[in-house]
Amino acid sequence: MRTSTDLVRVLIYNMVPEGLDLRQKQAFTERNLPRGTSVAILEPFYKLMADGNYGVRVDNPAEVIFLERVGPADAAEWQEEGKRHFQAVEYQEAIHCYDRALALLDKAPSNIKGAGASSGGSRSGRQRGLTESELHAMEAEGHADVEQVAFLNQMLEMMTADPAARANFKRTDLGGAMRLDERVPPFHQEFAKEGRWPVQCNVDACQRHLWNAYELARGMAIHILGLTKPEHIEPMLLMTRLGSNNPAALEWLATADMGSLRFHPRMPYQQQLFHSFGNVPARKEILTPGTTHVAVGFLDLGSLAAACMAWEECVPPGEGPLRWIGYDCSPYAVAKTLVIARMLCDGAGVDHILQVWYSAAWSLPAHRAFRSALTALLSTPSASDLPPRVQQLLRHWQVHDVPLAESRAKWLASTTRANAQIGNFRVKADRLALCEYLLTVQLLESEVGSVVMFAIPEGFGERAHDEVFLQTLPASEILGCRLSEQAADVMSAGVLLLRRRLERLQGLMRAGKVTVEVRLGTVEPSAASTLAAIRSVKPYSISWSNVCDYYSPKAFHAMAKACSAPEDTVHYLHTMNWVRDVKGSCHLDYMMAYNRPDLTKFMLEDMLKGAQDAIQDMYQVQGFTQLLHCPPVANPRNVIDYCLTCSCYKAWVDAFFTAADLEDVERQVHVAEPPMYSTFSRANTTLSLIYTFDSAIHLRIPGPFQGHSF
Repeated sequence: MRTSTDLVRVLIYNMVPEGLDLRQKQAFTERNLPRGTSVAILEPFYKLMADGNYGVRVDNPAEVIFLERVGPADAAEWQEEGKRHFQAVEYQEAIHCYDRALALLDKAPSNIKGAGASSGGSRSGRQRGLTESELHAMEAEGHADVEQVAFLNQMLEMMTADPAARANFKRTDLGGAMRLDERVPPFHQEFAKEGRWPVQCNVDACQRHLWNAYELARGMAIHILGLTKPEHIEPMLLMTRLGSNNPAALEWLATADMGSLRFHPRMPYQQQLFHSFGNVPARKEILTPGTTHVAVGFLDLGSLAAACMAWEECVPPGEGPLRWIGYDCSPYAVAKTLVIARMLCDGAGVDHILQVWYSAAWSLPAHRAFRSALTALLSTPSASDLPPRVQQLLRHWQVHDVPLAESRAKWLASTTRANAQIGNFRVKADRLALCEYLLTVQLLESEVGSVVMFAIPEGFGERAHDEVFLQTLPASEILGCRLSEQAADVMSAGVLLLRRRLERLQGLMRAGKVTVEVRLGTVEPSAASTLAAIRSVKPYSISWSNVCDYYSPKAFHAMAKACSAPEDTVHYLHTMNWVRDVKGSCHLDYMMAYNRPDLTKFMLEDMLKGAQDAIQDMYQVQGFTQLLHCPPVANPRNVIDYCLTCSCYKAWVDAFFTAADLEDVERQVHVAEPPMYSTFSRANTTLSLIYTFDSAIHLRIPGPFQGHSF
């Protein structure tokens, strides 16, 4: 028999009682042999199976020994066993013991449970404490991880409190790094004591969410252990890192030298997913009055609003309007943008537009303004010319409302991130404001739920998870506004920035200086008629969102060239997935390359410390150390990856344009903004570019970063 294999087929006979039907047999097997059960076979009998592989046949079930049943008997014994392993500096064995203890727990230990549920604050009589049945229901829904995180944190705390264990721990390479982050205050308790629970929220669920965020924030250092265990890299992690399970891509990742670059096959865009608003900070691109700009994959008007802030205060009277044309394959993006544009043109209140655009809950006046704009839009003669899917969505919104309590429940149920970034903030006012917002994604006072977020008919896909408006604004602007204008908190600063952008855009649209057109359609290499239609409007500039992430460089550049005006065009784009193409842009690449003795030192001293120092330098230059902890409260994997991306992006840009393979062109390429670290962003890999194939055009780089030329 091959002893090196990880998979052995075991056939156990005479174990299931006779007389059971198929469903009862399955239930018996699942109950007595659950996935993950460890067993030993006495005197195993090896046999050749019908498919040619070896297996083990067991005729007497008594020869199957369940290892869990001969180890520690209960959670307390597993906990003590884990503590002994910790004291012996056997961390992986300790974590295994703690996992076994957690599996035997029917409910959270009372002291851990109290840390999360008994956090102060007033509670109405109908708001019960966390009962055991409710806990099991949450476990069934996948929301019980907080117990595990809190338990591991408590074990680490107990271990470091023991003088003998602490002395052993400090002698290891991990000893100075793996400790709970004492900078993170119990913000879940701070929030509860303030009694700031949003109206009609589920207080128990909200408490649990914040408790989970707190435990993850203070226990981020536990991830350091995983950085030093190359043998525990799962294949799924590598596939996620590459965005593909292509065998050639996996072979390249395993064998190529650091710095090697390979453009892997692109994954198609997930059209069943829709976004309430942009998912990257909108940059202030240079859009010129009197010209036509085409926005491909626009999602919303965020990039237009940001660009208008870069204009001079008064557009010269002789200039014609900026004609802004947006293309998107999402009926949702087109329908919502039509309503927002109508509200802007009709002079709706800026706060009402802000809520409809960005908030999960609205005031009644905002709801009325939305309905008024929607009715006016559907009453125009051109409404019948809208694509059927867009019309269907607009008419659905016209007759559906969302109660506030429903919006609260739907938002919290859809969250997949624990919002541990709250722990980054040094000032209590910022932490409290973020807690309140992240529980509801509500901006300003509200009385009803968002129709455009939660009233979605069947067949229109799924809303993207964990959408927060802070990800649409540059962190430097949010934090700069918080400091320079003494906004009460980061949330107030973000709302102030949005108001300014909306006021500016509304003024220009109502004055006829900006016109907006939106079109439903997929801009892709095979859509010749769409490419020709874009070229026919002679675009002075085109923004591509991250369309380049979904096509090969050669196909994308050919498409961009086909859309360009005869005298050429300035192109803006950003990419988030470029890191998949460069070996050395992710910590996993180094975990695979380094042998075990060198890996811990390399990851902790060279990689992690270097990345933390780089972020600290950036914070100090911008003055953000007044607001944010540094090193950041973040998964060390993400911190390291940010540092790696900064060393790799220039090589990718050069290869991306070289792969264009276009003849007789003189390209000008600038990096408009390199990857930037932000506690608000969904990813720290976003790379923004500006380029043209017309040598006569003088490119200007908007914003504080002056770019790199290629």
